[in-house]
Amino acid sequence: MESDALKAGKERVRKLLVEPLTARGLKRAGGATVAQHEATMEGLAARLAYMSAENLGALADVVEQHGQGKHKDRWPSEVVICNWARQLQEPPPSDSRFVTTYLRSRVGRQALAEGWAVELYLSIKKFGQPPNGFVVKTLKDEADASKRRRGRIEAESRFGTVAPADRQWLEWYHMVEARVAAIMDAQDTEGDVA
Repeated sequence: MESDALKAGKERVRKLLVEPLTARGLKRAGGATVAQHEATMEGLAARLAYMSAENLGALADVVEQHGQGKHKDRWPSEVVICNWARQLQEPPPSDSRFVTTYLRSRVGRQALAEGWAVELYLSIKKFGQPPNGFVVKTLKDEADASKRRRGRIEAESRFGTVAPADRQWLEWYHMVEARVAAIMDAQDTEGDVA
């Protein structure tokens, strides 16, 4: 199951990179079947889903200028395109297997139900180990403080009086929430760790 963010990102890649370049005449690499080309484009969409619309537009220009083949009208390889993409916008750091597995564990599900999953995620990502009882209490306290801050910022937003730093913090918090939701939504066959 894909998260909404991944679906939106893949669609953005299709609309701003794959479809425009195909419409301009970029063709599948020589020797690649239609099925292979479609699989490559799908893989490219998944790998570049993190990119902003602006950077995808810039990447489309680069790919178009560096077409392959005799007539410079063939898609470069996925690796080459991803390397160009990385120069324009670094991909977000990925989460370790420990982080994803622990979030999907009984403790992670409990944290999600009780509203401190974001704080748990940040803690295990930073320290690389399960929190002890004292740390869990601290995470719950931090989650309560975050909830109050979110409420205050959202109230201020309705009146147009929110400070730019608070707006940035809220956007960051929502981004982390979306990341946690994506991890929790992903299918996992390994089971619980705790």
